[in-house]
Amino acid sequence: MSWHFTECRKKKAIPILDDALSMLHKNGGSCLPPSFEKDIRECWHLGYQELKGIMIDMMDDSKYQPVAVKYMTKGAVVSEFQRPLKKFLLISNCHDELYENALKQYWNFFNAVNSN
Repeated sequence: MSWHFTECRKKKAIPILDDALSMLHKNGGSCLPPSFEKDIRECWHLGYQELKGIMIDMMDDSKYQPVAVKYMTKGAVVSEFQRPLKKFLLISNCHDELYENALKQYWNFFNAVNSN
């Protein structure tokens, strides 16, 4: 079964997602709230595996895309996130300097847009 970022899920999690987005704005994209994963999984009654598909889907949401990108790139990139991240960042793999540079450019752009 595949899991998606539906409008119903979005509405139910708005306080959690808005808090995470606000934190990214405040800290320049450096981290999500420590309880983000726990809170979002409890909100949607999901396990870790189910959450992966929703985060991939969330990359298509213009407002919450930064939340998904930060979640997917915290630590080592798990295999399920590699293909969507490579496509999104226009890179060939998620384990080299090009990946680090593309991610840095994304957060630089995020910070520039949100500094106004």
